[in-house]
Amino acid sequence: MKILIIEDEEPAAQRLQQLIKKLVPGSEILDVVDSVNRAVQWFKTHPQPDLVMMDIQLSDGISFSILEQVSIESPVIFTTAYDEYVMRSFRLNSIDYLLKPVEEEKLRSAINKLTVISSFYDPSGNAARWKELMQSFMSGSTYRTRFLVSKADQWIPVSTSEISYFFAEEKAVWIVTKKNQRHLVDQTLDKLESELDPRHFFRANRSYLLSAGSVVRIQNYFYFKLKIDVDPQTSGDIIVSREKARSFKHWLNS
Repeated sequence: MKILIIEDEEPAAQRLQQLIKKLVPGSEILDVVDSVNRAVQWFKTHPQPDLVMMDIQLSDGISFSILEQVSIESPVIFTTAYDEYVMRSFRLNSIDYLLKPVEEEKLRSAINKLTVISSFYDPSGNAARWKELMQSFMSGSTYRTRFLVSKADQWIPVSTSEISYFFAEEKAVWIVTKKNQRHLVDQTLDKLESELDPRHFFRANRSYLLSAGSVVRIQNYFYFKLKIDVDPQTSGDIIVSREKARSFKHWLNS
């Protein structure tokens, strides 16, 4: 697989290269391009890659403008520190939309998605049909809206709109509702995160997946971290790392 990286932050570009080498053995990084202008020139003088990893916010503009200036027939995985562009990205040749810092499992899932699509259709044959197939694939994906949980000797549905947060404790994962009811759920937080709408749920750390409505207060914490107060209250502190702090505040402000 021949891959082009469009990224203006050197640490982020290096991390992508390391993850790609690990997840896609034998792949070739064609180039690392750091601006809109350079990306436009690259596409004018090179054949289409098999995949484009594209940061949305570049030093000289938004990367969507690249697609307005040149034809990109390759599938694209967008990366960004923010989620405000998610819907626009899915109207383009987007396989996935990954928030920074890019996590290995999220990138693995995105590449697997591309592999699944490629197994059904050869993109080299008809670019228009390839784009149509990808958009159809993406539009077919939906987020979870409810969970069926057991309570005593019965099963009850719990809507995601009723959920304040999920938390992991030892090897169990729990739903906590706005009414402070707890239900055991037979899924990992990683799996839940991939199934829930990122506009409404945020993975604060390894133990907590929060709904926007659960957040009561954000406090500055040591070393630029954040301490989150939620309702219903938790038995322990919820700490958001320095790396996630900016995207967490942007998520709540969007």
